[in-house]
Amino acid sequence: ESPSVQRVRIVYEKRGNFKFTGHLELSSIFFRASRRLNIPLTFSRGFSPKPRIIFGPPLQLGVESGCEYVDFFLVKKVEPNIFLDDLNRILPLGLKLITAKEVPLKCKSLQESIEVQRYRITPNNELVIEDKPFKDAHNWSQLVVERKGKGKKARSIPLISAVASVSVHNGYAEIDLLSNKNSVSLKPTEVIESITKLDSYNFALEKISVTME
Repeated sequence: ESPSVQRVRIVYEKRGNFKFTGHLELSSIFFRASRRLNIPLTFSRGFSPKPRIIFGPPLQLGVESGCEYVDFFLVKKVEPNIFLDDLNRILPLGLKLITAKEVPLKCKSLQESIEVQRYRITPNNELVIEDKPFKDAHNWSQLVVERKGKGKKARSIPLISAVASVSVHNGYAEIDLLSNKNSVSLKPTEVIESITKLDSYNFALEKISVTME
């Protein structure tokens, strides 16, 4: 592996149809865009070198976000804002970089640093709104997610083991999901289905902020 001399941390958003783009495809898009711009990426060693483009926790498919994180490791220094502007000019619609800054090469990984992820849950039709889907949200800490494994008994996961808070507002709710390695991981769709007893397709989900260590 060539020695990295710079680590650029990007905050980006996924909108529209891009919310259905998976983690691996997203990595490929960033790599191809970087190669077109001759960005001096660091590569791993071995028979199949990989660019050091390191993402934060993967976003569930179907969820929009305005606060996704990715770190680029580089073998030559670049100006972060120029790096951002150049990439934005060639990235596809629905994928946009918001900020770019240099961070220490040896700082904690994004997976370790992100502690809480906040999601906004909005009913997407009038029938759901009339049903008052968040009427039982105040009891969220008493609820569980029943997760079924292949050929295994269902596993009951208490929301309180993976959720920091649930708040209800005028027409929407917000949930704070714990994201560190010491907590159980739940998908936002699992949480909202447990709270509302409705299928998650009745709601629009968006990640709106993260809390970092």
